[in-house]
Amino acid sequence: MLSDEATKGSTYVIDATFTDEDTNPVTPNASVVWELFEGTTKISEGSKAPAATTSLVIKGDDLQPSGAGPVTLDVVVSTFYSSALGSSLPLIIADQFVCNDAYP
Repeated sequence: MLSDEATKGSTYVIDATFTDEDTNPVTPNASVVWELFEGTTKISEGSKAPAATTSLVIKGDDLQPSGAGPVTLDVVVSTFYSSALGSSLPLIIADQFVCNDAYP
């Protein structure tokens, strides 16, 4: 689970770095796509240009879970990379963070 908690309707930044099967840094060769889920319901998504490290900015209307806080949200980041094992290999990272209401 990501250590920082988000506030509903605010801004939450996830810094994503990518490694290959040998934990060597890699730069994706396709867009970096993120999806945000509350349970099984997708509540937002976005994409970024490929980079070895990228900041995924989830903000405002994208950070609006329907449940009263605290709510655990799942973020799934996916892209493709190339290594000695092949090209356009899928890379999927999943993690969670807690989103709290703005006001108690």
